[in-house]
Amino acid sequence: MKNKADSEQASLVINGENRAEHLEVTGFIKFRNTHGYLNAEQYPFLKYYPFMTLVYIGLLSTWLLLLKKYQDQLINLHYYVLAIIMISFFECVFNWSLYSFINRKGRYSTGITLICMLIEIFRSTFARVVTLVVALGYGILIKTIERYQNKILSVSFLYMASLAAYNGIMYINHSSPVSGPVAMIVSFPLSILNTFFGFWIYSAFKRTLHYLGQKEQTYKFNIISKLFVCTCICLLASFMLVILDIIAALTYSRDTDWTIMWAWESSWFWIFTLFVMSIIVILKPDEKSAMLVEMQEILDETLTEMPTEERGDIGNTIEDGVQMH
Repeated sequence: MKNKADSEQASLVINGENRAEHLEVTGFIKFRNTHGYLNAEQYPFLKYYPFMTLVYIGLLSTWLLLLKKYQDQLINLHYYVLAIIMISFFECVFNWSLYSFINRKGRYSTGITLICMLIEIFRSTFARVVTLVVALGYGILIKTIERYQNKILSVSFLYMASLAAYNGIMYINHSSPVSGPVAMIVSFPLSILNTFFGFWIYSAFKRTLHYLGQKEQTYKFNIISKLFVCTCICLLASFMLVILDIIAALTYSRDTDWTIMWAWESSWFWIFTLFVMSIIVILKPDEKSAMLVEMQEILDETLTEMPTEERGDIGNTIEDGVQMH
């Protein structure tokens, strides 16, 4: 009550002559926290994304300096890494803008939310495809990926659709809680596709490393083996998150687990950022970078998909043919 008159008026309504047993009041309650409209569950994002923006500014600056220093030794893979870092940087910036907008206005911005979703979908898909084509040996062992093109496009499309549905549910869950079964139904296809991507990448790396070992391509073998170990660690961490994600969808309680929700949602991006940092260290350009794309001994992309015995025989035949020319 604002003043004594309001209090007296309310008392008359409640204790009026009509002797009403119940009092029905209609209206709405609007509140604002001291820091803004963000609730306690989302507020950590307002600090998390500025921090990650600074992290990616550092990574981007470091990578650009390396590209500038060794500009004569650059290969396509270096530009792919640059693209991944830039996309991730913009993802942090737009998410920062989104949560700042929510904190000021108390509502989502449809435009910024859509941009954030599209950037994350593109970044996640692009990074997986780049990792896959490197694992297959594109630009290192094979000159074209036409053999895999339809498979890659199909899996990428399904992955993008599943990730879009999953992200949509996550954004809805911030304002209106989503039930555990619904969250599991949406996350299950994404988990399957992540597992499929991981298995394909793992198998491709194994084939590529086997061939490089047979041909004693030491420099390429060392670089690809480091990428393989780094990828395996990230795949293992991702697989654990997939399992935990399914369990959490069934057991999550908003009333008791809201304090860790932001950390759970950002865990995927943390793993991705650590992967990017590892890639920067492994693939940093130097005087030998151009050796990674020397392919004078490889002429046929089918080599990386054939059984070991056939691959060795055909590889020797091709080398003999190259020497004859």
